[in-house]
Amino acid sequence: MKKAYGLGALIIFLVFLLLRCSTNKDSIDKEIQQLLMLPDEFTSEWAIENDYVMNELENYSNINVLDEFIKNVNDGLESHVRIINFTDEGDIVINLLIYNGEQIESYLDTRRDEFGSQTIIKTQGHKIEVSEDDIIEHFIGPHVRKEYYLVGDNQRRLLIRVRITNKTGVSMENQLSGNKKDEGPNFQNDLPEYRIWKYSEMSGIRKYIGEAPLRIYPSHDAPALSPFNSEKIVNCIYTVTLNISSPEPEVWGMVLENNHDTTKVGFAPIEDLVVPDESEHKIIPAESLGGFKRGDRIEKLIGTLDRDYSVIHEMVCIYSFPDDNHEPVDPREDIFSENRSIDAFVNDYYQVTLIRTDSPQFQLACGFKVGDKASDVFRYFEEHYTASDDNYYANYNYSLSQDEVVSFRINTPELVDESLIESIWIH
Repeated sequence: MKKAYGLGALIIFLVFLLLRCSTNKDSIDKEIQQLLMLPDEFTSEWAIENDYVMNELENYSNINVLDEFIKNVNDGLESHVRIINFTDEGDIVINLLIYNGEQIESYLDTRRDEFGSQTIIKTQGHKIEVSEDDIIEHFIGPHVRKEYYLVGDNQRRLLIRVRITNKTGVSMENQLSGNKKDEGPNFQNDLPEYRIWKYSEMSGIRKYIGEAPLRIYPSHDAPALSPFNSEKIVNCIYTVTLNISSPEPEVWGMVLENNHDTTKVGFAPIEDLVVPDESEHKIIPAESLGGFKRGDRIEKLIGTLDRDYSVIHEMVCIYSFPDDNHEPVDPREDIFSENRSIDAFVNDYYQVTLIRTDSPQFQLACGFKVGDKASDVFRYFEEHYTASDDNYYANYNYSLSQDEVVSFRINTPELVDESLIESIWIH
């Protein structure tokens, strides 16, 4: 959408005329006037050709122009530079920096930012600080991050952040300037550029139909995590895109593999991750515990309970949610601890197949809970259900349906009048 600046731009221009330094009046006036008279819309190609420093979707241009400006400031030479950043919504923000031989004047133009102040903000600084770090980020991989800050008496404001995957061992500065001398960090793996989009592809439960194992980062050349069987069910958490500027970019999914023995996170090509047919694994629940049922996704318990939990691996994957007043649990072999909790066993589809509790916070739909008198509980279930001989988890079991059993443990070796319910299992 076009915007008319007219009288407002003229007023801003007159204000800048009053504030300018007389020793470099003509050069400052010229740069400010060019800033004011820029059209509302212009192409990236035009900006690059006119020496604008630009960060557009992490595609960086003319960083060497900013480095030259910093050199001129350090040498006491009058200079200027124009920097373009883009907001998350894609709006343009321009920062004009002018060094007059004594200080740096910054004119931040937010008039094209729909959610900004839509004015030109003037500040001053005395130097530009540059920080450069070699880092590894999970979604980005090994890369060099370089940040430029304008520093004044009461401010330290980020001007631009440059993040470039290092593919050649050449330092970022030399990559940007075209110098191929091997001066930078030499990463062991040759990584392509990749990124996460603000709006990722859909995530969720997927069946892996490829043949290769999961990779530690999104590349066919990346080291494998472990042997990986085809037809495996995984949870696709996010997607990343390789070779963004390529005509045929690659999309990879970051997946969570629920492998019973352990839980692994890795990457797989998105074309090898397909939506599975879950109809064969449909669970029809008959009873609930604290409002949770067999067949629920584990995400429901995580989101509803909103508390810390542990993931336990003992032939199956178990999510344990201790009561709020629990003590920290050190790594251990036994499943139950002194902490009372509600626990959910999950299958490959992250569905709850068994749910149990030894906490009185979670009651059955019929109203009974841990701590109730065992004889009263058993009398009710004997009147409404048939006793089951499935005593794998406990000695007192009742068939709720053809596919579901509820089991109880009591706090005494034998059932007596004082016996209380110690734990409840739905399986």
